[in-house]
Amino acid sequence: MELLWECMPLFETPEFKALSAADRIWAKGLTREIAGNALIECASENNTVRTAYIIGTFYSTKYDDDKGLKAHAVRTAIGEAIRKDAPDSLELLLKSFGPPWLTENSWSCSHYIFPLFSCAAEMKSATAFETLIAWQAEKFGGNGCSVVDVANLAAHYDPEGLLPSALDYAESIKRKSAALNGVLDIAAENDDRKKLDLMLARGADIHHDKGAVLYAAAKADRQDMVDYLLSKGAAADLTAYGSEIIEKLRENSAPASAVLYMEGLYEKTIVRQNNVKQEEKRFSLVGPDILAETLPLPSGGTLTLMFNFATRQQIVTTQESSGAALQVVSFSAIEDPEAIERAAQKFIELGGDPKKTETPKIRNGSHL
Repeated sequence: MELLWECMPLFETPEFKALSAADRIWAKGLTREIAGNALIECASENNTVRTAYIIGTFYSTKYDDDKGLKAHAVRTAIGEAIRKDAPDSLELLLKSFGPPWLTENSWSCSHYIFPLFSCAAEMKSATAFETLIAWQAEKFGGNGCSVVDVANLAAHYDPEGLLPSALDYAESIKRKSAALNGVLDIAAENDDRKKLDLMLARGADIHHDKGAVLYAAAKADRQDMVDYLLSKGAAADLTAYGSEIIEKLRENSAPASAVLYMEGLYEKTIVRQNNVKQEEKRFSLVGPDILAETLPLPSGGTLTLMFNFATRQQIVTTQESSGAALQVVSFSAIEDPEAIERAAQKFIELGGDPKKTETPKIRNGSHL
């Protein structure tokens, strides 16, 4: 009798009177204790009339209201509507969901909404996924489930069907680069080459944030992924930011094996870099047609070989403390023809253009 008296005001509401006879009988059996389960059942059946009645009658957006239907019950019903492909119920529930306390706390907002996106992505439901995106954009703007999480779920479960919508949403709030690069880092951390290649193809920047993707792979001790990233262009970041990445790995207690591996790679990079610098000092263009190669001598002097591709002559200069000597030899008199080929290749590498050189008469070797 007490329960009937408590429910009597509900039977006088406009929402109740608008129900059909069958729905009124159903509504008279509802109490707040069973409203949550009833909501889930109605949502899964895509019954918008009964779903709307439960929301309008029992749902409370107040955090401390211990009498009303709580937000987590509505969220559960939303998940069920997604799983059972009930789009009408989904839209109706989303319009009601979003209590003030949820919008005031970004962590709570993300915590509550992420499972919904995860459910839609796992079901590969483009309709539900796009509905969630539109709802989040309208209700929470840039808050809610992060663009990185949305894009990562899309890329993981259904890149063809879901990723375009996720990236369009990210672009609409000027966060497309953050979404692409964030998922790139996640792919590197999880050793997911397929997803990593997908993000690069979509426009992710392998060089973003001073080697962040290399750091993500290294911190997870994904050595194969580190090598793969280097092959995809991240070697430049190892050269530029290697010491910073290694220091950050130490600061954040990365596995010792990860630190040692990156130290080894960085050391090799420095050695190669020094070799390149030495190579650059060794060879130089001293004229539009002339390549110079300078070599150190054991005595402390230098030997300079100048290849003149216009006159097709080699000029050999020796400088020592005792004095200097110079000799001119025609290319045809050089005993090692491959030396000329190597010089020609280096000449081209440094920007020389053999096609622009004249082809004068070849002189005989002589001393000047």
